[in-house]
Amino acid sequence: MSGAMRGALAVALACAPMSARAEPAGAVEGERAVVTPAVSLSPAASASAPAAASSVEPAEPAEPIVPPRARAEMTDEQRALHQNGEVAARAGDWETAARYFRASVSLGGFNLGWLGLGEALAQLGRCAEAATALDAVATAPEVPEAPARFADAMALAHRQALGRTCPGRLVVECAAPLARFRVGKSPHPCGEAIELAPGRYRLTAGSDEMPIVVDAWVVGVETTRMTLNLPTVVSRPAPALPPPVEPGPGPWGVAGYTTLGVGALVAIGAVGLNLATLDAEVDARDAAADWVAGTRGRGDVEAAYAEHGSLRDWTVGLYIGAGALAAMGLVMVLADPGEAGGRPVGSSLELGPRGLGGRF
Repeated sequence: MSGAMRGALAVALACAPMSARAEPAGAVEGERAVVTPAVSLSPAASASAPAAASSVEPAEPAEPIVPPRARAEMTDEQRALHQNGEVAARAGDWETAARYFRASVSLGGFNLGWLGLGEALAQLGRCAEAATALDAVATAPEVPEAPARFADAMALAHRQALGRTCPGRLVVECAAPLARFRVGKSPHPCGEAIELAPGRYRLTAGSDEMPIVVDAWVVGVETTRMTLNLPTVVSRPAPALPPPVEPGPGPWGVAGYTTLGVGALVAIGAVGLNLATLDAEVDARDAAADWVAGTRGRGDVEAAYAEHGSLRDWTVGLYIGAGALAAMGLVMVLADPGEAGGRPVGSSLELGPRGLGGRF
């Protein structure tokens, strides 16, 4: 056994449950089938009678029943062959290691020998042979050098690695009149086993008007079987659909339109005040001319210019306020999700009331 394998065995000893045992995968017509481990649990003991009525103690729940595992001792010849296999495995010579491990188990199968052979064959890419050797670990006698829970956990880890790295087979049976299907864009005849890398594949069959599309998972070393049937078309009258109702604005939209309206009123007031400011400017200039001509006093000129300045400040403030309200209202309208809880992609967007605002 290689050094990496010994380290993994130590981790498996700490983590593997004492009562679990993996069952070997069976072979049916050259195909590999996965058998789920089954653990039999006896039902819990029924509740006992009150202590005053009976002195019998309630029975404890029975432990899971695990069949005893056969034990064996390696002969000197087997041990020598196995050690030579480990030396070759540590050197990376997996072909030689596989020969030694196979010779060792040929003298009498034991779990450690099958485990070493399965690892060597997996390294050589001989997936089906490796799976057979690893499946034999679960039923082979255990030796003191490799307790059953050690070897079973390691065999399971190697077996799962084969499922991720080795190719598997996919067999698709098709109901008439289907005769072919496609994996991606590659066509294949129905009923023929095809070899694929592990993973998920999209299968397509039938016509373009009524395609059949399903997904298939391929596991390494295993055979996945599927059946494709044409869908049954049931003619039903189309249900009466209610007339489409375009969702109205939500709370943000209502607040946005209100803010835009207030901003428009402020802008109108700013325009009116701007006209009054122009009149006040004319009056101030007339007062200045009269003061130069000596017909009006200096106080009248200062009062006229003060009134013009006050009106000008108010006009500027109203224009700024109208612009801020317009910007705030537009942001609210754009951020409004509407009554439907969200604006559909490609729908029109109203920037004002339907009668006045534009749509794009």
